Amino acid sequence: MNRGIRQILLTVGIFFLWLNVHSAQSTDYNQVAEEQFNYAKTIEENARQQRSIEGLQKAVREHKKVFFYPDAIEWVYKSFHNIEKIVDMLMILGNPHIPEGNQYVSPLIEECEQTIQDYPGTDEAAIAQFAIGNIYRSQWYQHWKGGYSFKDVTQAFQKVVDNYPQSPLVPHALMEVANSYDLTGYTTDDGLKAIAIYQQVIKKYPDTLYASLSQYNIGVVCFNMEEHKKSIKEYEKVITNFPNHEYYGSNMYAHARKKIKWVLSETALPATIELQPDKWNIEWLKEHPGEGKINCYIGNIGTYAPQEIDTSSIKLNATIPAENPQIINKHPGFTGNVLKVKVNKFKVIKTIQEPEVDKEYEIMVYGTFSDEKLFYGISTIQIIGGNGK
Repeated sequence: MNRGIRQILLTVGIFFLWLNVHSAQSTDYNQVAEEQFNYAKTIEENARQQRSIEGLQKAVREHKKVFFYPDAIEWVYKSFHNIEKIVDMLMILGNPHIPEGNQYVSPLIEECEQTIQDYPGTDEAAIAQFAIGNIYRSQWYQHWKGGYSFKDVTQAFQKVVDNYPQSPLVPHALMEVANSYDLTGYTTDDGLKAIAIYQQVIKKYPDTLYASLSQYNIGVVCFNMEEHKKSIKEYEKVITNFPNHEYYGSNMYAHARKKIKWVLSETALPATIELQPDKWNIEWLKEHPGEGKINCYIGNIGTYAPQEIDTSSIKLNATIPAENPQIINKHPGFTGNVLKVKVNKFKVIKTIQEPEVDKEYEIMVYGTFSDEKLFYGISTIQIIGGNGK
């Protein structure tokens, strides 16, 4: 296509997209972004079925338009991940094992570079730079480049931060700079760099989903650095500091709690846990926090004795501390001594996300021994209705 015609079309396209974005200011950004995402996704699915190069390239361009609604963070993330997958497919269709294997991706990069050149310092340029980093993240693109160093990924997103400091995409770009350290595996130095960047996002953007995602990712980094206890502590901060943030249809605390359970399953000693009563009344949710308690029994932890547990470390569902620790000689279902603690029933039931009557839920209990070794166990309870106490 003649460069002059191409530039005219690009200018017209950006102008109309600018009109759409600004007309959406009085509407719900999430709704507009969702509609754009679904439109791009439809194009993408059809192109995948037909293995259409032009269709896949168009899908990338349409997903990129979601970036014009940076406040709709979840939809931005969804389009971000879809672009990466589409670029993977374009690279496979182009054959990433040959020098010209990027033939179907390079036009997308060139379009972004042209936008940056033609509209310096604008939101459009920032989005184009962000999209370049997005494309570079493709595993097959990195394979074609022959390295998996991902340095170009880091540099591309850092340019968003450095060259477009007022762009709403900066916190996302900062997170991708940090994420790029994880693409080939962390060294201790890389891990510390990533944590510092995530902490920067939390400090600068404390009330955003970017902050809770950054806090979550610090837990990931700590686990990759084999600092398992610290990893759990960082995930706990997601639960306590960002209880109302939602991501992919669930509260961030649910994502963090699930991750804590996974870390414990990989690293902690299994323990037998029993909760009494094991039927919790839905009416507890209506009570104000008070003195109502349930009993929690902990034992059968390999060669460790319950007396070796640091009782101050015990938590139920990652947030509720144990109280009144007591060693008892025996309890049905346990061998040897057992640690008995009490837990506030009005608080612990609130750790269950939208509990329903007659359903069963797993309650996670964990802590450490005096030597810092982790233990954990699961106990199943049932939610009941009525006027029970």
